[in-house]
Amino acid sequence: MLESLHTRSLALPLILGLVLAPLALALEAELPWDQASATELASALSRGVEGILKEAKIERRGGETVKAVENYLLVEDLRSLSRHTRGLARRLKAGEGKSETAPLFSRIELLVRDAAVARRSSTLLTGAQAEIDIARQQLDRLTAYYHAATQPVASE
Repeated sequence: MLESLHTRSLALPLILGLVLAPLALALEAELPWDQASATELASALSRGVEGILKEAKIERRGGETVKAVENYLLVEDLRSLSRHTRGLARRLKAGEGKSETAPLFSRIELLVRDAAVARRSSTLLTGAQAEIDIARQQLDRLTAYYHAATQPVASE
């Protein structure tokens, strides 16, 4: 009985912690929209993704055929991500705001997840971690304008 009482006394704080922690995190507000900052971040993200894509293409030309399909899929994911980040930067520069660009940003988040999954099975980008980390930081900063800080994008 003492063991049962002790287990119950530990269970309540644990359950409350599991229930209340996400709620407290969800109450964190997203950053107030700042068109100039969002535009600059989107432009920097686009440049970063373009650099990563170039690196992947160079490495793919290196000739490793062991994971040719996986490497091709990663390059295609990066190509699509590059196209979408350029589009986001272009639209923000043209004056479109958060509500107009949010669907495109959501698509970018999905493409980032796809590229992260493709990278795990690819042999490319082994030397591009610094560039990936910089792009990840830019994406995280931009994400704060579109979502509450508690919705991180899956990492590589």
